[in-house]
This record gives sequence, structure tokens and C-alpha cells, in this order.
Amino acid sequence: TARADELLRGRNDFAARGELWRMRAGILYPYAGRFHDAIHVLDEGQGVLSQTPPDSASLAGIQISKAALGFWGDQNGPRALAALDRITPTSEMHQRGELAQVKAVISLISGDSTRAREIIRADGARISPDGRAIIDAMQAMMAGDCMAGSRIASQRKSFGPNRGARDVLR
Repeated sequence: TARADELLRGRNDFAARGELWRMRAGILYPYAGRFHDAIHVLDEGQGVLSQTPPDSASLAGIQISKAALGFWGDQNGPRALAALDRITPTSEMHQRGELAQVKAVISLISGDSTRAREIIRADGARISPDGRAIIDAMQAMMAGDCMAGSRIASQRKSFGPNRGARDVLR
């Protein structure tokens, strides 16, 4: 990423900088377990996006990513859920159930299955089929049935050829 920084220095190419932020925050740093570095990169992006309207899907997406990465970094479910509760999703994000999916998964992982059920009852119809598969697999695994969770994950063709989403659930 140092080479990418050098190439972008002095350029005001928002799309290229956004892609670099996405690569660092969403792929490179989390893969290396550098969650705090990922959050720092997202903070930079949030600073730039704070110039956009407050209902920006990109800004809400960064806030969701920061809360989720924060959870993976310190395993503090209540802190991550409180951060997610402060996010106001755009109407499009609300319709797709993106925030609800992340809240349900973090609730399940942190042991609050009651809250997860409430989220699913209230917003489950909006969550995508892939999102529902992730939640269903997570519920099965949290109930001790890892084989069922793995089976649910492996049956989702839309998780892609690299099996990345499936691997997360195994």
C-alpha cells in the first residue's frame, strides 16, 4: 500500500483514494489481524465523507465497518452494538437490512440470542438471502451444531468461487 500512497500523492482522485481505503480497511488489515489499523483508515475515510450529506450510504457503511471491526479487534459485543445503535441507516440500507444483519450477527456471537431474535423478527424480511444464510449458519453454530452451520454456508452458491464467506462461517 506504500506504493499506492506514492502514486496517489498530490492527486485529488476520490475514487482511487476510496478504493485504497477499502482495500486496506476491508481486506489487508483485517486479514493480518490489524483491526485498529483498519479502524484508523476508516476514520480517515469518515473525515473525508463528513463533507457529504448526513444520509450518505458511504458514511453509514464506514460506521458499520468500524463497529464490526472494533468487535473483531476486542470482542466487546456491548460496545460494538452500542456503536451500531448510534448509526442512522439510509433508507436504501434500511430496505436492504444491512444494519440489521450486522446487529443480529454480533448479537449472536456475543451471546445475546434474545436481541438477535428481536432484530430478526423486526427486520428479518428486509435481510438479503445471503444475509439470512449467514445468520442461520451462525445460529446453528452458536447452538452447537457446527455441521449444520457449515452445511448452510456451503450450499450458498452466491458466496462466490473463493469460498470466502463460507470460510468465515466455518
